[in-house]
Amino acid sequence: NRNINFFNIHLEAFREKNRMVQSEMLVDEINNLENKDNVIIAGDFNSLPPYAKQKKGFWDEPETDFTTDRTIQNMLNIEDIQDIIKEEDYKQNEESYLTFFSLKPTRRLDYIFYGINGFRLIEGQIVSSAQTLSDHLPVWARFSPLLK
Repeated sequence: NRNINFFNIHLEAFREKNRMVQSEMLVDEINNLENKDNVIIAGDFNSLPPYAKQKKGFWDEPETDFTTDRTIQNMLNIEDIQDIIKEEDYKQNEESYLTFFSLKPTRRLDYIFYGINGFRLIEGQIVSSAQTLSDHLPVWARFSPLLK
């Protein structure tokens, strides 16, 4: 019996400067919440995790370069907010977490972050079987509320 602050995100795809401004605005919005425990942020961030192996030279967009992009790092720096995909899991099997281009994924652009003091992550994953439903593969997660 509580309110959940849910953010559905689609950040700028082609201009890093715009995406950084958008991500900073999002971080400010989250940090200004009265209670970050009950927050879920999900969507297309159009940015790579800072620990991605490849950051430029993609076959489908050779001009795209994420080497200086800090969008996801900004999200990971928010206190008590966590990505459903842990860094160590991603590093061990990066290919299973890529979401774009859906038929032959080369990078992860889609995320779900949540308040670790409000939710317990039960499971979450990339739906690689979705293939042509979109140009991105969907990400899903199941949570249970933490009772206080």
